[in-house]
Amino acid sequence: MKKWYFLIGGVLFIIFGIIMSANKIYPVAMVNGSFVWYRAWYTLERATMHALIIELTASKTKLPADNQAALIIKQDTLTSLIENMILAQKGKKKFADFELQSRERVNRLVPDKDKMGKAATFMYGLSAEAFNEFILMPQSRREI
Repeated sequence: MKKWYFLIGGVLFIIFGIIMSANKIYPVAMVNGSFVWYRAWYTLERATMHALIIELTASKTKLPADNQAALIIKQDTLTSLIENMILAQKGKKKFADFELQSRERVNRLVPDKDKMGKAATFMYGLSAEAFNEFILMPQSRREI
């Protein structure tokens, strides 16, 4: 009977892993007890690649043939997510209303959300919400 429990448990574990992997929902790093999720890393990485391609297209420069640029982007985007998480955690310890201050700063600096959303979609391939989460809020946290 115990063999069946292990078999069923193993099958459920494998199915759960496949579902998480297919939906990009798994941790890639842990920062002070909080996870950096692959989906966030993937989104920021794609946005950075999109911006690089837009920039290279505008300057009529070709992407290097080797994979070095992609590897650097992978490394830098993960580092950026980790730094942002550390900033958010330390800011919350220092100021009780740190997140509120960060959001208010973004709202003051970006009064026209429609234009920002269009620019974010063009330049980064991100929705306005994702642009706010991955680009504006981290910058605001750094400046506070």
